[in-house]
Amino acid sequence: MLFSRPGWNHLLWLAAYLVFTAALLAALVHLRRSAMAELDNPRARLEWQQWQAETARQSEAAGPVQRRAVTTDEPPGLILLREHFPLIVITTLLIGSFVFVFLMWLLRGITRSGQTR
Repeated sequence: MLFSRPGWNHLLWLAAYLVFTAALLAALVHLRRSAMAELDNPRARLEWQQWQAETARQSEAAGPVQRRAVTTDEPPGLILLREHFPLIVITTLLIGSFVFVFLMWLLRGITRSGQTR
């Protein structure tokens, strides 16, 4: 059989990993685009400015707990997605690779355990 050779087995695992990684990256880029479009528009900027003014007002109020005023001009999510996206990609790939290897290890163990009986 063609796929029973050890070399083909490794190529199939590699192809599955590449497809998984490509799908993960495509989903990550798509989610980034949609989140940035939602966070970087005039309505979102106005809401952030209103929140910034509210936190400034609450920081001046006396009470048992004092809020710190927001100091950034943009939402933290927008800054994270714009300035730290490469780190997000690397972290996602590392965690995704670990999950892929673990699941494939389990799948390989399940398929091999049936062959020994």
